[in-house]
Amino acid sequence: MRLLPGPAQGKGGSMSAIFSCLQAHGWRGVATYQPADRYWPFQGIETGIYVLLAAALIAATFAIVRRRDA
Repeated sequence: MRLLPGPAQGKGGSMSAIFSCLQAHGWRGVATYQPADRYWPFQGIETGIYVLLAAALIAATFAIVRRRDA
């Protein structure tokens, strides 16, 4: 197996050489994109997940603190 020159070796290998090597060995890349009109619904879903997670962590912290007597 031949190593491609990279920044660590100081040879300055290019990304196209890396991609052609990956393609020669059967690697494939897949990128999926969402339409722009789904941006705000995704933002709402993500915000809801983080708000619920924060509420659950606050509730757990409150329960742990209340359980301990100082």
